[in-house]
Amino acid sequence: MSTSPCVPRTVALPVSPASVLVLGNGASAVQLGRALQSQGVQVSFASDLECHCERPKARCSVCRGVASADLVLFGVEPDQALPMARQLQGRVPVGTPVVAMLPGIRRLTWAAHAAPGLHWVRCVVRHTGWSDPTKNAVAADRPCLYLSENIRVRRWRASLERAGYSVDFRHDMGAVLWGQALLQLASLMALASEQSYPQLLKDRSGRTGLSQLWEEALRLLNMSGIDPMPMLGVPWRVAPLMLKVSDAPFAWLATRHFLAVEREVEGLIPLDGHALEMAVDASCGEVMRLALGLGEDAPCAVGLAQQLRAANNFFASPLELHSV
Repeated sequence: MSTSPCVPRTVALPVSPASVLVLGNGASAVQLGRALQSQGVQVSFASDLECHCERPKARCSVCRGVASADLVLFGVEPDQALPMARQLQGRVPVGTPVVAMLPGIRRLTWAAHAAPGLHWVRCVVRHTGWSDPTKNAVAADRPCLYLSENIRVRRWRASLERAGYSVDFRHDMGAVLWGQALLQLASLMALASEQSYPQLLKDRSGRTGLSQLWEEALRLLNMSGIDPMPMLGVPWRVAPLMLKVSDAPFAWLATRHFLAVEREVEGLIPLDGHALEMAVDASCGEVMRLALGLGEDAPCAVGLAQQLRAANNFFASPLELHSV
């Protein structure tokens, strides 16, 4: 009697989730790991994969955490993502699911190419009071984990929900990531203007600048066949038009749509130079790389990156973003 080649893989999956490794010190990964730990899940934390075993048969906490991990929360420094991915692939079983909590869109693709033996899962965490009409009030008030559809990670759904997160498995994580990137552009526009996000929206010239920035990105996304996930309660293509209306009608629109994500946008404003560099790369840089691939220009994204670079002294040239 023949046996399906798929059976061994199915049987090999753990009956229930057991252990999590949080790799790196990224805030979202550590916070999620702590939340799971508070619900009784076995969680190990390691800033890197350096082994501290003093004897051949001894196993340090890093080795124990790696050896027992059924799930990895990948929260390493973005500039260490590729070498750390290669090291991780050599330390965990083939097919181990790795939730990549990295900024930007292409960085995960590069990590996946560096370590193709792992199951890379895209992730976006939304800490916001934004109301999703498809969810009940309790779920809408929780931080939401958007995750790539993955059968191995689905086994963790109940644990993640007990830890205080709502969970949304999606096949269109590229759209989710681009939706977040557009919100990141708004946070950087506010930072460059030296205003808060609500103040930026009250300023007609500030709204015009944000509208042009979003229009540029949306034009490039449309050329690429990408429809970013709506995060303002309306399709993204409508948002720039709404920003252009006069002050009186916009005040109503702002309360209903734009200010609904105020906490999220302001939470994306970088707090230090390194975080700013990563935020620019994850938003302006993504738009610029998209334009480069299409043979197009992105003057608004380039201009914003230049303005932030001049004020904060990072990146020798915005063009360096293309190769980051």
